Parts: sequence; C-alpha cells; structure tokens
Amino acid sequence: MKKEEEEQEIWKWWEEGPRDDGVKWKFLEHKGPVFAPPYERLPKSVQFRYNGKVVRLSQDAEEIAGFYSRFIEHDYTTKEKFNVNFFKVGSG
Repeated sequence: MKKEEEEQEIWKWWEEGPRDDGVKWKFLEHKGPVFAPPYERLPKSVQFRYNGKVVRLSQDAEEIAGFYSRFIEHDYTTKEKFNVNFFKVGSG
C-alpha cells in the first residue's frame, strides 16, 4: 500500500498544460554530469577512402570522421564556414 502512495506523488510534468503566468519551471534538479561512453573503433573491414585510396585513421580521427558523417545530410555541411571551422578545430 505504501508503494501505491509513492507512485501517486510522482510529478508528471508532461501532463500539465501551460500556466497562465508564463512560468515553465518551479525548480531545476541536476543529478550530475553525463558522459558519453568511450568510443569503440569500427571493425577493420570498414574502410575510409580518400581520393580512391584506403586510409587508416587514428582512433581520434575515426571518431571525428564518424561525427562529421552524421551531418552529411544536414544543412550545416552545405555551409562553407561550418566545414572550414569543423576541420580547423579537428586538425588543431
């Protein structure tokens, strides 16, 4: 019975409608940083090709190349400034 009482006290913010006073939050609770899991290399059967040649990337370069590849279908990669900045940061 006590478990049922605890479940009733859970705040379901997603079920609340907009407030008249414009306030969206009453408090913010942070439970610490969240870190991405360590990068796992691709299998050796997956190859990176540049100008038709197979290039073996370092683990860091492979991770960044994977990150960049997620933007290929995005508007970001059509912008020269994004590409220049991305590769400038990645190389230095």
